[in-house]
Amino acid sequence: AQDESRICKYYNIGDCWRGDRCPYRHVEVTSDGVTLDQELVYGAVDEYYMEKILPEPGTWVAVEVTTVLNPGHFYVSLPFGKSAIDNLKEKEEIDKKDDWQMNFDQLISEMQEEYSKGSHNEDTTVDKAPGEIVAAKFTSDGKWYRARVLIVEENRLRVFFVDFGNREWLRYNCVRSILPDFLHLPFQAVECFLMHIEPLGAKYTTESKYRFKELVDNKVLVAFVKTRSFNGSIWVDLYDTTGDEDIDIAKVLLSEKLVQDTGSTTTTSSKQSHHSSQTSLILVPG
Repeated sequence: AQDESRICKYYNIGDCWRGDRCPYRHVEVTSDGVTLDQELVYGAVDEYYMEKILPEPGTWVAVEVTTVLNPGHFYVSLPFGKSAIDNLKEKEEIDKKDDWQMNFDQLISEMQEEYSKGSHNEDTTVDKAPGEIVAAKFTSDGKWYRARVLIVEENRLRVFFVDFGNREWLRYNCVRSILPDFLHLPFQAVECFLMHIEPLGAKYTTESKYRFKELVDNKVLVAFVKTRSFNGSIWVDLYDTTGDEDIDIAKVLLSEKLVQDTGSTTTTSSKQSHHSSQTSLILVPG
């Protein structure tokens, strides 16, 4: 039904007198009502991106928290890539940060320019599918970012912003097909779990979430990568080294009795990603 409302009824019975001026799609429809138009779509290759950007276990890396789900589950970007902290003393490694930021800022800028064009206003007759990479307009700032479709419903989609880690329900008119030009830079959001902490009860309190945000927001932090999973998540110890004394983020939360210690036996099997159930987003693109 959605396809039919977008298709010119005159085109399939001969020709449409409006020609190129027709506001409807000129596509062929089979006898059973199925459209024959096709559209090239893109999906993520997780193994490629994991190898491209994920740091190795046992390394110290610089991170910036981009989205907080709770103190034990958040997303980061790697401003210096997966280079170990020890290598950042070299000037050429520092320059990589500037190159990365310039490339990423340029990508975002070019996406705004591209998707503000009227040529992208026409809705596609090809439905979006879970796993598809798209351009999506983030509600808070009205800008276009790269995203992965998670859930498709009749009038809306749930998307995951692959460079920041946040999720949002959007209407179809806020989602566009991605151009291949915008897929050369690896996706930047890395899923993280903080070692050795768990909620005091069934779930983390609002107070603990905002305290964690306060500790990590707008800072380049240092993470020690304990391990990583096959799907691209990493488990870390997290430190703030921007002040006179290094601060262990987990220890601060424990000392303030906002979380409890899981003990030294915490493993990756005890924490799993639940994309569809997480709603407590605090940090967002911008």
